[in-house]
Amino acid sequence: MTNDIVAINQVLNEYCHTVDRRSAREVSKLFSPDALLKPYFDDKYDVIGRSEIERWYEHYIENFRRHIRHLKHMIVSPMIKVETDQASSVCYFLASAVNNETNLGFSATGIYTDRLKKLDGKWMLSERCITVETTTPEITAIETFPSLEFPRIQP
Repeated sequence: MTNDIVAINQVLNEYCHTVDRRSAREVSKLFSPDALLKPYFDDKYDVIGRSEIERWYEHYIENFRRHIRHLKHMIVSPMIKVETDQASSVCYFLASAVNNETNLGFSATGIYTDRLKKLDGKWMLSERCITVETTTPEITAIETFPSLEFPRIQP
């Protein structure tokens, strides 16, 4: 069971990295063919099946992600329960980015509520509900950290 929890945790983390920087197709491959996506931060609707999930992420990339930079999704406190080849997970997330047009940063917090299943030895998301609970007002983005002015010794 410990190996399964580690593998599931890896899928949860892989989702964050993939949704931030990869293609809609690569995101959709983390989902089982008959998966259900509930992007409840957008509205209360369901996206059914891997091909529709891929189409949803194409829309997400075109209408959101391409307008921002430095997008980072991070998960914390995952609670994972495994029962043979089925599992459930609930974790908190923090997402942050900078708006390309305004150069202002923002962040959001929420919850991923997931069901997973093991197909051909690989854990995949079979259901993901995304709920956003808070967003920050626009904040000043500092994209270059100010120098610490470390006194270097010349060789």
